[in-house]
Amino acid sequence: MRWLALASLFGCGRIHFAPEPSVSGDAMLSSVDAPISDATLATGFVGAGPTVGWTTGVMTTSPVDLPAGVVPGDLLLLHVTHQSGTVAAPAGWSTVVPEWGDGHCNVSGSAIYSRTAGASEPPTVAVTCITYCEAAISAFRWLDPVNPVDVVGPLGRTTAPDPCGTAITPQLQSVPPVTTTRPRDLVVVFYGDNDDQNIGGPSSQTLPAGVQQMYNAIGGQDLLAGVVGEVGAGTQSAQVITVVNENTYGWTGVQLGLALP
Repeated sequence: MRWLALASLFGCGRIHFAPEPSVSGDAMLSSVDAPISDATLATGFVGAGPTVGWTTGVMTTSPVDLPAGVVPGDLLLLHVTHQSGTVAAPAGWSTVVPEWGDGHCNVSGSAIYSRTAGASEPPTVAVTCITYCEAAISAFRWLDPVNPVDVVGPLGRTTAPDPCGTAITPQLQSVPPVTTTRPRDLVVVFYGDNDDQNIGGPSSQTLPAGVQQMYNAIGGQDLLAGVVGEVGAGTQSAQVITVVNENTYGWTGVQLGLALP
């Protein structure tokens, strides 16, 4: 069955024709036939689950919730940042960006994992991590079903002579540009850091103007991600994260190009 999403009921509103379902039968919705909003059709971004943080001195497994509204065929991206130790892909997940550290202060690391949502997707994912961990899952739709991730940009991180633990505010952390290779890509940016909070006032971390925030968590380990938007092939812009009143000890960031059909 086809779904028609009307931009407006009367007048000259657009009609969006979804591709045929990738799951047989009319009883089950799939990523390509689920009715979704015009905003999702415009960006491919379905939503993000709540951020989850935990602090322990031993390896601990915690559940991380999927976003609401996930259907079979959606691309799920798990973003994990942590202070020390290592993380690994949960069972059934693939590595998009292997774990990388801040490279200078050596107290912050991140990784990104992916999975295509199945017909009976569990509502949570068990993530194992140690010491100041933060994680979140975002979901995307209307991507290339074979190769949904077009490209991974250069890995951004703290480098000398950037300060480690110096209370400079604001700090501007520049996540490097990604070079996309397809006519239509959806660019998303991921950022994480380790910090002491409230250096001279309330702390904050913000995305550049025009970037749609997916999630934003401030704690011992910070997590931030956003949808930059649809682009064509070529080298895109760096994304500068503004960090205020945080004594940052190290950061990591990367941009991905997700393949729109």
